[in-house]
Order: sequence, then C-alpha cells, then structure tokens
Amino acid sequence: MINALLLAVLSQDADVAVTGHGRRQGGEYELTVVGKGKGLRDHEIVSLTFRRLANRMNWDDGALGSAPADEEIRRVATVENQAFLHHERFAVPGEVEVLISRSHPDGAPAGGEPTRRVFRVASPSEEANAIGSAAKRFDGALHGLRRMLDDLDAIRGESCPPAKKQAHLQKRIDWRKNAYRQEIADSCLEASARALTQLMSDLESATELERSGKDTSMMLSALSGKAFVWDEVRSHLDAIEAASLRERALLGLRTVDALAEEIASRVRSKETAGWARQEKELLRTLDVLREHDQAWRSGPTGDLYRRLADGAGVRLDDVLMQAAEYLHAGVACLHCTKPDDGVFAELGQSLTDRLAAFETRLRARN
Repeated sequence: MINALLLAVLSQDADVAVTGHGRRQGGEYELTVVGKGKGLRDHEIVSLTFRRLANRMNWDDGALGSAPADEEIRRVATVENQAFLHHERFAVPGEVEVLISRSHPDGAPAGGEPTRRVFRVASPSEEANAIGSAAKRFDGALHGLRRMLDDLDAIRGESCPPAKKQAHLQKRIDWRKNAYRQEIADSCLEASARALTQLMSDLESATELERSGKDTSMMLSALSGKAFVWDEVRSHLDAIEAASLRERALLGLRTVDALAEEIASRVRSKETAGWARQEKELLRTLDVLREHDQAWRSGPTGDLYRRLADGAGVRLDDVLMQAAEYLHAGVACLHCTKPDDGVFAELGQSLTDRLAAFETRLRARN
C-alpha cells in the first residue's frame, strides 16, 4: 500500500516545511502531519485544528457544495529537534483542512499568522475502493427504505389495523430504520447520506406524532426546512437517489485529480525509487474506478446515472482513459525517454480542464 504524498510546501516561515500524507489504518484513515526546519525552536507548542471538508447538498436547488464540517478537532504537538509530528484518524477518506499555529512554551505566540493547509487522508486507491463500498451500502439503504415506506403506508392506510399485524409491521420498521442508519453512517457519500438521514428523521418524527394522535401539518422537515408532507416523501427519496449518483461520480473525479497530482509530483521530483510499484497501483486505481463506473451504468439506475454523469458527448470513462494516457506520459518523462516535458504538461492541463468542467456540471443539478 502506498502512502499518498498529499502536499509538500513551505509555511510562511521560509525555514519551515509542512507536509502531510494519509493512509488507511485498520478501519480508519490516518493523516500524518510533519513540520521540519530551522525556523522551529525546540519546546515550541504547535496547535493543530482539523476540519474535514465535506460535501453538502442545498435542497432548494440540488447543488452539491463543499464546506468545512461543523466539528473541529484541536490537537497540540511539541517541537523536538526542530520538528513536530502528529497523527490524526478519520472515519472516511477525503480532504481535511488543517490550521497550524505556534507558541512558545510559556504560551506566548511565536508570531505570524496561522498556516492553512488542505491534505487528503487516503491514497487514490484507498479512495476508489471506499467510493465503491459506500455506493453499495447506500443503494442497499435506499432499497430498504422504500420497503419501509411500504410498511408505513400499510399501517397508515388502515384506520384500525389488527393489533398483531400492526405490531409486526412496527417491529420491522424499527429494525429497518436502525439498520439503514447504520448502513450509511460514516459514508464518503456525505451529502447524500446526510440528506437520507434527515429524511429518516422526518419519517420518525411524523410517525411518532401520528402515533400520539397529533397532526403532522405543522411539522417542519429536517430535510427541506419546509412543512412536512407525507405525499412528498417518495419524490424526495428519488431526488436523494439522483444526488447520490452525481456525488459518486464527483468523488471519482476528485480521486482522478489526486492521482494526477501524484503523477505530476513524481515527474517534478524525477524520483524513480519505488515508482514501478506506485505506477502499478495508480493503474489499478483507474481500473477500479472504471469498474465502478461500468457497474453503475449497467445497474437498475443505469439510465439515470448515464444522464447525470455524462455530458457534452464525453463519458466519465473518457476521463479515466485520459488519466491513463497522462500516467503513461509521466512514465516517459520520468525515465527521460522524451527530451521535452511540454507534451506531458499539455496533457496535464487538458486533464485538469476536463476534470474542472465535469465537476462544475456534477455539482449543479442537471
């Protein structure tokens, strides 16, 4: 398993370099942040604030945006031998914003503004596998939730259902509700999973109100922020399903972007050590993304996926093929079989432009 070298940059102090890399550890993803340089003084205290950058869906227009998650993780590290090191674990892969500030042992600020960096907490191959796994769990939860709605309709459709039948249906509803929440917990399809969780909360609240003999017409939906309407639940579920198809394609593109940065970083450094193994893993990553794409195209929602994922005569698979071409060009540059890196740079810019165009379209509801 390769480590994903995510960023290697100088902080505002030219004598301090801050780098980060991530990898899967057990069932979590561990981000390692390292600072080194003459600008660091032994026994200084380094404060690190971590915030995940999560996808969120605007229910009114269906747009998929990216914003820091609400929760913050605050940690400290001590400088020793002009360096600091910290490991932080996360439940899902993706990007994490890190704010880094320094202070003297007595608590006095060391000077300068906090340094902001964004790191990825997994390698491209780990991200690709996580996307496929999350999509399978999400699709299972969607299917199960539709069956749960059938049970709810059966209870609500009878004015006085037999007690034994009602108890059986309610037991099945409660089991499904808990199972499906667990199924999409810690999903990298964060915007879709959050919306589905909000919809399940609406169903739970509305059911409890009706069970106690109260009207649901005054209840505000956690999903839409508007009045809850039973007749809209299935259409809301369809909208969340469509958003999940866009989001999984979007995450695939973000993984391709990370992969392209891996390739560019290698070419810039001309570092060949371990490249054969890394090249093999990057090619496998593209194969995994292609397998996911084909599975979604041929699945029950294939028509909808194709309509949402493809655009302007270009399929997601075309982007993956272009990324493979970029990788092969990078190999040639790395081993100096081509005297001019201009072709490689041109391919990289073309891939970047296409990724940006696809991302813009996928983030907006079609």
